[in-house]
Amino acid sequence: MRLISQEEMWFVAGGAEGDPICTEPEPEPPEDYCTLVPDIPLGYDFGSACRTHDENSSKDSTMTRADADQIFREDMHKICSENYNDSAVCHALADIYYMGVKLTTIN
Repeated sequence: MRLISQEEMWFVAGGAEGDPICTEPEPEPPEDYCTLVPDIPLGYDFGSACRTHDENSSKDSTMTRADADQIFREDMHKICSENYNDSAVCHALADIYYMGVKLTTIN
């Protein structure tokens, strides 16, 4: 006998006689790595750079906040170069996001 995973099917009590009925699981909300701002501003996906920044600036990291912020900036500009044909708008948004983390740094 094989158990059915939660991802495959969800059962909830329902119906007039309490017979189980099949329902779809609720979709998982998208990850939000760029706190307080969209992960994908104007279609430019900075989610991976934000995720790395979160990891690098966490309390468990040995990296300094300044180094984590600089890597964040470099990662976003690399995303613009590699994924968005060096879009000037993408690079401008990367600089805005970088300034945002610099201005909100709590020492």
